[in-house]
Amino acid sequence: MTDEVSVYQDANIHVTNLRAMLQGKTYAMANITSVSMFTQFANRSPGVVTAIIGGLFVLMGLAAGEDLRGCSFVFGAILLIIGIAVAAAAKHIYWVRIGSASGETNALSSGDRDYILRIIVQAMNEAIVRRG
Repeated sequence: MTDEVSVYQDANIHVTNLRAMLQGKTYAMANITSVSMFTQFANRSPGVVTAIIGGLFVLMGLAAGEDLRGCSFVFGAILLIIGIAVAAAAKHIYWVRIGSASGETNALSSGDRDYILRIIVQAMNEAIVRRG
């Protein structure tokens, strides 16, 4: 029988040559056929739509009569700034995707690409090689 050798460990993850424990769920390395990184792209749509609406209010404020000019311009500028901030704050989510005979599973997510690559490339692939 093969001895269990630890490959990677931190607060939420423990990868050995026999199993991978990712945020409370355990995967047997013998059942894993592939490991990859999947990128879920950030949804910037709410911020972009808000910025466009704000920009339209700014333009309406510039074209409006003196009664509505200040109010429409200020409201539009606030929406424009909020929309840009929301769009800029949206971040990609990176997943550890595990393949097995039953299909692919997104096992672990993080906003830190390097962290996910460190788990996939170094730990999971090394564990697959070491499983024997």
